[in-house]
Amino acid sequence: MKTIARVLLVIIISLSVYSGCDNSVTSGPNPDPSLRQLPGCIKKTGDNDSCFTYAFAENLVADFCVGGNCCPDHDRYLLTKQIISDTIIVSVTDTAGNLCHCMCNYIVHSEFTSLPLNSYLFNVIMVDSLNKELLYSVRVNRVL
Repeated sequence: MKTIARVLLVIIISLSVYSGCDNSVTSGPNPDPSLRQLPGCIKKTGDNDSCFTYAFAENLVADFCVGGNCCPDHDRYLLTKQIISDTIIVSVTDTAGNLCHCMCNYIVHSEFTSLPLNSYLFNVIMVDSLNKELLYSVRVNRVL
């Protein structure tokens, strides 16, 4: 079932890439290679699409959507992670200004290795200068 969800996510990304922005402005590469924004904009089919998928066997790989302005459509987020006991916290900070008049959803890809437990609470938090918003809180379980 999780494999089907990942395949569908790849198909959606491939069919929905948006390229109508000026990509000349960028915030630079993310310092942590295990967290990265995939290039391009996707369109969700409705407000209830969580766009959170994961696979957890030897390593945990999770992909999720984050909303932001269409310009630039790459390298716009500062992504950090923290693991506290059985909780993984991924913080997302949008570093690019509102450069055009459109909003997009972007996929963030995360990978975690050497996790000792078989179950974690995976939280994604959007951080801006005034607020913190919980985007996802999902219990992820290792496939044994």
